[in-house]
Amino acid sequence: RATMDYRPSKPHGQAIARDRHFTLLADNDGVGFVRCDDGVLVVPLDDGGNVLLALERSVAFDREVLVLAGGTVEPGEPLQQTANRELQEELGWHADQLVFLGELHPFKYLTSRQFVFLARELTPSKRPGDEQHPIGTRTVPLASFTSLCTDGALHDAPTIAALHLTQAFIQNESDVKRLR
Repeated sequence: RATMDYRPSKPHGQAIARDRHFTLLADNDGVGFVRCDDGVLVVPLDDGGNVLLALERSVAFDREVLVLAGGTVEPGEPLQQTANRELQEELGWHADQLVFLGELHPFKYLTSRQFVFLARELTPSKRPGDEQHPIGTRTVPLASFTSLCTDGALHDAPTIAALHLTQAFIQNESDVKRLR
């Protein structure tokens, strides 16, 4: 398993424009890139092997999209705490078990790192969130999530990558149990 030695990245580059979520920067050669905060992606898996996906409004695409619960790491907040906070705010669940699966870099011109957690042993626990629009939930069998991609319902690359990491982890767990 990958280790989870989290340290916030140090900003670099010259700021060109910014808002509360993003900063457009340029490196010493004038090549632009976007800086936004690090975050977590949470793969909530119920006892039946189903993933709980969020149906959330995307301002970039001006429609609802399927994504994993997730959000920004607050200063000084441990990643596991961020994962459980976001899970409670967005989907109304608390995980008694969180397993770190890996780190994703969504795009080479974006400095954000996404830390993926598998969330198990879920219990209802709703916390108020900061979203402007209500978030829905869609339950999907982990084993068949790729059909959402081929059907055109799931496009979010970090979500797809995190679900693949989850499938690999679950498969490895099954292999280890079978060998015992």
